[in-house]
Order: sequence, then C-alpha cells, then structure tokens
Amino acid sequence: MSYPALANAIRQQALGTHGLASLPQLATISSYDPNRHAVKVVIQPVDPTVGEAESNWMPLGAIGIGSGWGVAVGPKLGDQVLVVYEGGDFSSGTVVARVFSIAQPAPAVPSGEIWAVHEKGQFLKLTNDGKLTANDAAGSTVVMNGDGTGTVAFAGGLKVNADTIINGTLTVTETITGEAGITITGENPTGAASTITGDFKIVGDIDSTGSITNNGKHVDSTHVHSNGNGGANTGTPVS
Repeated sequence: MSYPALANAIRQQALGTHGLASLPQLATISSYDPNRHAVKVVIQPVDPTVGEAESNWMPLGAIGIGSGWGVAVGPKLGDQVLVVYEGGDFSSGTVVARVFSIAQPAPAVPSGEIWAVHEKGQFLKLTNDGKLTANDAAGSTVVMNGDGTGTVAFAGGLKVNADTIINGTLTVTETITGEAGITITGENPTGAASTITGDFKIVGDIDSTGSITNNGKHVDSTHVHSNGNGGANTGTPVS
C-alpha cells in the first residue's frame, strides 16, 4: 500500500472513531462575554434534525494578547468563526479564527494593506502608497503621506490643550486670535528679528519700551521736529 493510501485509510478510521466533532468547524457567535473574552457559538450549517445547538463558553482567539496589552476586537453576534475542539470534546472548544462571510460582507481591503474600520465610519488605514490615514465618523482626517509631509483636516475645529513648540515655518491663511494676549519674541537664538509684511492695524493702546521708527524717522518719544517758526505748526519729524 502506498503512503498516500495508508494516510487516507488512517484518516478515515479516525473519523469513524471520533466523529466530525474532532474536526475544525465553522460556527456563528451567539453570545459574547467581554470580561472573560469568551463566546458561545452555533455550529454551521445547522443540522435540521437537531436544530441550533449552542456551545458552552469558549475562549475567543485574538491577533496578539498578553497581560494588560493586546489587539482585541469585540465580536458581534452572528460573526462567522472557526472553532477547534481539544480531543474532539464539544464542551472544550476554542475560536481560533474569524472568517469572512458572504452574508456579512466586510470591507474590501486591497492586497498588502492593513485597515481597522468601525461600522460607524471611523477608520485607520496603512496603505500601499506608504500613507497612514485616520478618519473619524464626521470626516475629520489625519494623513501622513509617507514622505515626511502630512495633512490634518477638522471641519469642526481643533483644540490643543498643551504648550506647543513649532520648529519650522508657520503659515496661517486665516486670523490668529490670542484671547489671553499674544507675545512675539524677535531676538530668538538665531538673532533674527520679527517681521510683519502687509497692512497692520492696532485697535488699542501701544506700550513700547524701545524705539519706533517709520521710513527711517523716529515716531516715539525720542523724535525731533523742525523749528516751529515762532509758534506755527512744526514740520514732520526730522529724526
């Protein structure tokens, strides 16, 4: 007898001895206990002569878990899974995988990409173009382009509750508002001064402890006018 024939004969004998319960079986989740990471399942397809037979509680498999850490995805009732039984005992099953189901189609993920998608619409995607994209259900988006650049878009606004340091150029296309005041320090470590280009309007008092010049002329407390011509109006500042 050839080896393949012998192996097949042994397999058939094992099936006759232990029954189909010793084989991995497809099932659907019927109950879920998040505190124990355990589920109950109904074996599929359902035997019409027996009806739905719910299993005992069994461990729910995961991508990677440990003490206080892991990637955990809570299942929904009806999710399709693959169950194995220790020693063929139906009372000691373990869910070893979750299986895509035509009845409950999952997102179509391109080959090589990794997606984490919630049914409410938010997602995290690692795509083949090197990008990392995160969206929430309202469409707010954070995109890292994979080339050192990125885009953040929040239609409803973004609030930062932290001190912030920007090591680079800040370009603002709308208004900057400082509710508690704005401080601009020109003498930074590089020695560069602050420059404002364009029209500049101040509504309120100006308190300056240094010189203020306009077109090379002092307009602060140190400026000097031309002679008043015997009490007449003085001319423009000369220095």
